[in-house]
Amino acid sequence: MRKQFLLLCLLGVIGLTCADCGTQEKAISLKHGDVDEVAKIQLDSYKSTPDEFGEEKVEAFMGKLEEAIPLEEGKEIERDKNPNSYQVISLIYNDEERDMFYFFRKDGEWYIETMSGTIFYGEEALSEIIQFGDVEGGPGVFSMSLEKEDVRKLIELKQSFAEDGLEYYFATDLLQRELEGYTKETALEDTKKWIEEKYRLYQALIEAGYEVTDEELKEAIEEEMDVIRQAENYDDFYAEYLVLYEEADTSVEEILQKEKGRIRYNRMSEKLYAEKYEDFRTGKDTIADQTYDDFLSYYNAYMSEKILPLTEKYDLTEVTKAMETYSKKY
Repeated sequence: MRKQFLLLCLLGVIGLTCADCGTQEKAISLKHGDVDEVAKIQLDSYKSTPDEFGEEKVEAFMGKLEEAIPLEEGKEIERDKNPNSYQVISLIYNDEERDMFYFFRKDGEWYIETMSGTIFYGEEALSEIIQFGDVEGGPGVFSMSLEKEDVRKLIELKQSFAEDGLEYYFATDLLQRELEGYTKETALEDTKKWIEEKYRLYQALIEAGYEVTDEELKEAIEEEMDVIRQAENYDDFYAEYLVLYEEADTSVEEILQKEKGRIRYNRMSEKLYAEKYEDFRTGKDTIADQTYDDFLSYYNAYMSEKILPLTEKYDLTEVTKAMETYSKKY
């Protein structure tokens, strides 16, 4: 798979924002034109001070913004709203205001979109500070932490269930921990904690609005299958492990279809993460009146402030009772 990556060479970029978000700009103007008034420069989720970035480079960056040329009248270009199709660069000033802009490539041409929605050409300026090219992104390589016979036991247990559910995840997680070498007591304790945590988070993510549609779930299952099919060592991996599914009268696809709960939870978590990443790189970097300089701290603060409090209100009485029953069975 070929992906395009942009390497920001620290020299300058193009296109910035305007405070008047209802007009078409003829030129880009910054809220503050002096590099001494810049507190941070942010490249997607990475923030640095002018000293760290290089004050001369920040100054050159600001100067290059004014060289961007707006599109000719009548020409229309639209930025793809997929977050993976553009980069966001911001200048954050000492007074906490910011100029923010998006840069993207379309039909071999570089463009800049300001916050007002005005599109500027950016090829000449970008060519001075960005190197781009095709980078090979190869397929993954599979490995297994379990021995072949242990994998067989796990597959056979999964196959014995008609569908997923609390007992399915309890039994399979418990067995996997035991096969990995944990004592029965430790495996049992860890499995109970894991299920309680995931159950609470699952409900909280739904309440917070990150539910996954059936179509999104279908896409997620297919993506997991694609990862397996495209693995560099697929043939060897199949011969060693995937054939065990056939021997158990099942298939990887069938098991993935059975584990919709796990896949749905993972996709909800990914949805939350992607949304917060986009928020952070577009200036929404404050949680509970505290502004964060790195995304991980921001994300953890969001989880602590907004998501984890939701998990405390769910009644796990029935879940706990069921797990006590399963503990005697497995």
